[in-house]
Amino acid sequence: MVGIKRLIRSAIVFLLILISASFVSFAKEAEKTVDYIPNLPVWDGTVADSFAGGDGTKESPYLVSDGSHLALLSKNINDTVSETYQNTAGKYYRMTNDIVLNDITDFYEWETQPPENEWSPGGATVNYIIKGFAGYFDGGHYDIYGMYVDSDNNDTGLFGYLYNGQIKNLGIKYSYVNGGKNTGVFVGHSRASSSTVYISGCKAENCVVNGSINVGGIVGQLESYTKKAIVQYCSFDGAVSSTKSSVGGIAGLASAYGVVYKDDGNYAVKFLDCINTGNISGDKGTGGIVGSTEDFTSDLNGRKIALLLQNCINSGKITSTKESLGGITGIAGPDNHEDKNVIIDIINSVVSDNSAEDLCGVSNGTVNSGTSRLLTTDGMFDSDNFKNFDFSKVWSGATGVVAPFLNVFGDSDGTGRVTAQDLIDTLEIFINKKSVQNFKMSNIDFDGDDEYSISDLNAFMRYLRGKGASIGS
Repeated sequence: MVGIKRLIRSAIVFLLILISASFVSFAKEAEKTVDYIPNLPVWDGTVADSFAGGDGTKESPYLVSDGSHLALLSKNINDTVSETYQNTAGKYYRMTNDIVLNDITDFYEWETQPPENEWSPGGATVNYIIKGFAGYFDGGHYDIYGMYVDSDNNDTGLFGYLYNGQIKNLGIKYSYVNGGKNTGVFVGHSRASSSTVYISGCKAENCVVNGSINVGGIVGQLESYTKKAIVQYCSFDGAVSSTKSSVGGIAGLASAYGVVYKDDGNYAVKFLDCINTGNISGDKGTGGIVGSTEDFTSDLNGRKIALLLQNCINSGKITSTKESLGGITGIAGPDNHEDKNVIIDIINSVVSDNSAEDLCGVSNGTVNSGTSRLLTTDGMFDSDNFKNFDFSKVWSGATGVVAPFLNVFGDSDGTGRVTAQDLIDTLEIFINKKSVQNFKMSNIDFDGDDEYSISDLNAFMRYLRGKGASIGS
């Protein structure tokens, strides 16, 4: 009982604390100001000799606490000399703090006035050898600010190439990425050939992404090559543009070969619970979630291969010089229009009708989208239109005032920032059969064990402290 009272008292104290400012929507073109500057040291461009701790195991991951440690990880990826033996294969990494790669005060001038530090993406294809991140990266629900890349190279992003690796729980804010083919904020090119590629809980805010072919807000090209590739709980807000083809709010191009669909949900590529609120523009194949799926190819034996987009939302404006633009996908289906063994399932996904006129710009092969729909702007705020979305753990909003948004970063009250109210909203106090007061967590799973417990509360408190909060007595 005393413990509960102490928790509630601490929660009330947190009500007085504002942790970070709300994000600026790129739709508000007149408001070109950075509204939150992290009070943290800016990376000096150096590469650390070692990580902040850990030995790279699941129990003791390498700790990444500043820009020099992040640069060391990128260097280790690029130092790979054999595609068979990736330097990061099987190793674990975890961020322990927000990281500032550049002073973001003049962020909106970066297109013509570059900042001091340019980021070197970790991974690429060099002389036909894939050098990629093949480990497990946990962002710890922290953010990277001020990443700047300006290059015409292929495979551009925080991770240029994700090769059988996984990334989760990471935010990237106020960042500018300009590249060639396969460009994204988090990942340029990803391939799943020996194990599942999994990108989860990645959130891009106030980011600008430009490229030529396969350009995405989260990942440029997501490729299933005999193993599955999954993007889940990811969101993008900012602007993505392509000078040629395949551009999307979450992914530019989804491609797959060799994963057989057996009518039992065995999808080669999956996009689950993702949302785009950014402006997406391009040429052929422009979509709110995925630009194009043209590289889906069934095998010579006629076995089926399939992609799933489920519980995805787009309210960002989609524009294109071609007719192949759609709120969910620009081009759905294979390049070979006669290949009926390629299946695209778009399930329970929603598009605001002021962002695009259709779910899919061009539909080839077998495209099933009967459970997905266009909504009016007012309809985006009505919870009745999101009946099959999980509003207990994954989504919040649709309250009549706030449109749906992901709960990934613990912003349960929908203000666009983590505050004391978010902490209170995660506590549900109840009386059990023995008339003893208990509490349980909801909405945030900070320690990654798929349960909501006291350890999540402790992790959330550490997160708030990291954002500058002080804790009263």
